[in-house]
Amino acid sequence: MKKLTAAFGMMLALTACSYEQAPPLPVSHVLPPKIALNVRAVNLADRSGIQPPNSPYSTNHFTPTIAEAIKQWAGDRLQAVGQNGQAIIVIKDASLTAQPLAVKDGFDSWFTRQQGLKYMGHADVSIEASGSTGFAVTDASASRVLTLPENPTAMEKQDAYYTMLNGLMKDLGENLDSGIQAHMGNFITTAPIYGSTAVPTAAPRASVQSTVDQDVTAPEAPSSFDTSPSTIEAAPAPAPASSHQGVVIPLSGGGR
Repeated sequence: MKKLTAAFGMMLALTACSYEQAPPLPVSHVLPPKIALNVRAVNLADRSGIQPPNSPYSTNHFTPTIAEAIKQWAGDRLQAVGQNGQAIIVIKDASLTAQPLAVKDGFDSWFTRQQGLKYMGHADVSIEASGSTGFAVTDASASRVLTLPENPTAMEKQDAYYTMLNGLMKDLGENLDSGIQAHMGNFITTAPIYGSTAVPTAAPRASVQSTVDQDVTAPEAPSSFDTSPSTIEAAPAPAPASSHQGVVIPLSGGGR
């Protein structure tokens, strides 16, 4: 009886410890050096338009949006250090769509959650720069597809969205970095500016590819993209070869 009582007490102690354990804290990661551009200002113009009717944005409060994440990338990676000219990050597309998937009927389906929904994210961005060193432009795009089990909960939808968004921005950021180095070298200066940011501890991520046939396990921590509002001002004079007009969001500038 004493052994039984002692064992029961140990089980209670272990259970209490498991409930008192704090969740993992965010881990700080150092960002790569900012790309210093020989322009006076870096602005962002969102031309992505209205989301399609089947966008999960219309029924879920997913934040940040793909467009907001692109804005955060631009603020983290680009810095204006020149005395004249400007660079404009133009968001051509930042769409999120959902598509139902066919599920099988039958006895086996009673005991198995099949993949019943697909999220598709796409981003298309161009960067145009004009100034004393001339004119340059580069384009980049990225897409991610991720499936969810049938009748997903709100938490499963949110976790899947964050997994898709983080993967999409990783691909887009790498493509933009490569494009800037390849096509905008005349605007890149030799004085990098460093920065750091805090991002959530990584959780197990789903295998994301063009076609996914397995259950999704997405990270529960939200993305760390900054969604603070920005002042919207009238657009400066557009680059010589640019046809983009309207309002822009100032990201950095003011010269050295």
